[in-house]
Amino acid sequence: MSLARKINQLTKKDFGESFVNAMDLAIKEAGKPRVSRANIKPSKSGCLRQMYYILTQAPVSGKESVNPDMYLIQQDGTYMHTVTQGILKDAEKQGIEMLDPAIEVAKAQAQGIKTVVRPSTHDADNPFELACYNENFDISFKFDGVGIFMKKKFILEIKNEDHFKWIKRTRPEDEHIAPQGVMYSICLGIDYVLFLYVGRNYKKRKAYLVEITEAMKENQILRVKIVKYCVANKIVPMREKHKGCTYCNHKKLCTQDGDKTHEVLIKLDEVRDYEIG
Repeated sequence: MSLARKINQLTKKDFGESFVNAMDLAIKEAGKPRVSRANIKPSKSGCLRQMYYILTQAPVSGKESVNPDMYLIQQDGTYMHTVTQGILKDAEKQGIEMLDPAIEVAKAQAQGIKTVVRPSTHDADNPFELACYNENFDISFKFDGVGIFMKKKFILEIKNEDHFKWIKRTRPEDEHIAPQGVMYSICLGIDYVLFLYVGRNYKKRKAYLVEITEAMKENQILRVKIVKYCVANKIVPMREKHKGCTYCNHKKLCTQDGDKTHEVLIKLDEVRDYEIG
């Protein structure tokens, strides 16, 4: 259905309701899915299949299913990231020291980690973050900051969430620790991640410090090797159920690929030795 026809149908109602309906169409246009750059993304690597689709630049779908309310919630979360980072940047009197992200990338390089700053068209959106790329594992990412508090150095990861979900929170989400926190640790050479959860309604906060172990890093590196091997050999990986499925832009393609699995088509011994960097 054409945009003009949709607008014509929606404007046959009450003026205020018609205005909101027209705004919803504009939000759907602003939030329409796009094909990502063909690099692994920490926040989208909880599923081997989704990583495969991103690396192969598979077509996305779901413009019509964009939820206008959810889109605005996401934009509010982005704004709260910037506000929180600005407050922490000026919190030295309170014992919180936030470090220069470019210097932290340089320190990672000094450890032999091939992470570089890679300018992005969205750099101006948040002055406290840098777009980075890790050549070892083909990972593109932004991190919320690196700080020191009570002599502990950590990577900061800010999460905004529903108030009722925040009330029940007693620990970090497993899917936030791995793969996301683990990937940041691998790319920056810092073994602690501080997850700061902000309640969406009243902006109350909870924070949890997590140590990223070598075993956690090795497991995540193996997952990266599996998906890179699958890409090279045109093997569609198995789908993995996780919370990101709800908002995945490849749901239509995933349904078409069904329950294919890579596990009978690859040998883990070969994958462990697979060169990806």
